[in-house]
Amino acid sequence: ARFLLLKGALARPLSPWRLAGAAGAPSGMLSSSLSSIAFGLPEKVDVLVVGGGPVGLTLAGQLLHLAQRGRVALVEANEEPCGGSRLPKAQLISALTMETWSRWDAALPRKIRGLCRLRPETTMDLVSWDSDKQAPRSTAVGLQALSEGLSKESHGWVQQPLYEAALRSHVASAPRECELTTHYGWNVVDATETDGEWSVVLEQTERGGRHYAEDGLDGLATDDTAAPKAGGRVRQTVLARVLVGCDGGRSSVRRRVPGADLCGQGGLGASLTVVFRRPGMEALLRRQFAGTPPGVAYCFKKEGGWPASVWQLDGAAELYFGFVSFPSVSDAPAWLSDGAGAADPAKALEALEAACDCAEPWGPDAEARDSWFWTPYSLCAGKWTLQRPSAALAGDAAHLLSPVGGFGMNVGVGDAASLGWRLAAILNGWLAPDAAFSGYEAERREAWARCNDYVVSERARLMSSGSRDAGGRGGAYETALLGACVDGRARVGLRLPSLPGALLEARGVTLVVVGDDLAAAVEPAFRAACDRIGIPCRACSVDGAEAAVAAAFGDHRLAICRPDAVVTHLSAASLP
Repeated sequence: ARFLLLKGALARPLSPWRLAGAAGAPSGMLSSSLSSIAFGLPEKVDVLVVGGGPVGLTLAGQLLHLAQRGRVALVEANEEPCGGSRLPKAQLISALTMETWSRWDAALPRKIRGLCRLRPETTMDLVSWDSDKQAPRSTAVGLQALSEGLSKESHGWVQQPLYEAALRSHVASAPRECELTTHYGWNVVDATETDGEWSVVLEQTERGGRHYAEDGLDGLATDDTAAPKAGGRVRQTVLARVLVGCDGGRSSVRRRVPGADLCGQGGLGASLTVVFRRPGMEALLRRQFAGTPPGVAYCFKKEGGWPASVWQLDGAAELYFGFVSFPSVSDAPAWLSDGAGAADPAKALEALEAACDCAEPWGPDAEARDSWFWTPYSLCAGKWTLQRPSAALAGDAAHLLSPVGGFGMNVGVGDAASLGWRLAAILNGWLAPDAAFSGYEAERREAWARCNDYVVSERARLMSSGSRDAGGRGGAYETALLGACVDGRARVGLRLPSLPGALLEARGVTLVVVGDDLAAAVEPAFRAACDRIGIPCRACSVDGAEAAVAAAFGDHRLAICRPDAVVTHLSAASLP
């Protein structure tokens, strides 16, 4: 029965934290009476999540809805969403990310998509200019259609501070069985082992650390500094059984995990990002790109120049941001690479306009608001988990991706979805920490590698020709985002394609069977196995005459899925 949660990783015994009887709390599990609150922080928790961006909040949301007991705390250095950062990032929300959030509240993705600041007529397309032909390229890169037939949700385009605030609100107000609290304005100062647990020293902050790109070319090598509260330092120590780092590229948790140093290709050249306001910019671009979709981005590459693009940020406010990508720092203008250029947004805006092959000048109405000159990275932690004391990494704390393709945040949310049910299984007494973490790193590292390979290849294509992957069903972009399941086939280790009649159990495991006859034969044994270890379960039958079902199952007729919809077992007719 334990195979229902993890493929081939449950030879180990169930959690020693668990008392006899499914209803008993795991031995050593904290109750609300065991901890006092000082400065709003508990003294002792089962799980301490460090980092309250989209990844940390997704992990907290997973635990809210999956954990039946235990104490969890989330700490974040910044009091305001996104830390008040004005750096445009993580705006593309994939259908799979929306799907994860929809398991908590079916209305949440719709609420988040409603925060979109694009013009109503804007489509999720990237359109490009062919400088040789002085005409738009014939193929636009469409993002919206990618999810059709594969997910019940669709992509979104929302500024990170807006949807991060929505996630904070959900985590604060959603019903819960475990005790989960959030604490904003607390920064990790130190973390050490104490009798097999973590002793984490936290300090109240006036302002948390910033995104590494905001500190220039060497931002990743710079310590993630946070300003302590005015009027004196306030510190508190929290004991945690499990420590999870969702705290970004300069993760303080990662530095405490032996063997977790970042490694890989390293820097992928250099990028200039500029935020600007220009009334009438959309009309200017549409005159040049007549006959193409009114996309979210317009892409250029002049002969002998480097790739540049202009993206809509806030349609009503006429706000835009632009990128110029350089193969190396030495290929950028000297005034940028000497470190002073990014501090001059007006000059950076001139560089952006010069790199774009626009038919009309932007003129004096173009007003620079901010700029950054920074390094995108291809890096991955050497180790993502630690057994004693228990620790795990997710999101940018575990891996870094260039922004090409919009994968970073979405891959991080996938990490949190996979890690969330594992931590819930520990808290609920279904799995020991070593069994729960088994397979997490390999599974999510493969997802990062898929996206990273695409990003590196696509960046090279942009540098050489300026053309973009045309996308499309089953294309390189969609395959990088979703894996091999883009062909609609069910595979062990990948999410189950969206199927008519397949209603998954969000808090446990699901048996999906083709045909009512087989369902009647295997469902009792499935339910009995789940009941023995107290795992919520659901069984559903799907119609093999449906084209999507036939494509998904092929010669198989039975699948078992985890809470994150990943298939753990696939067979012709038998349970594991």
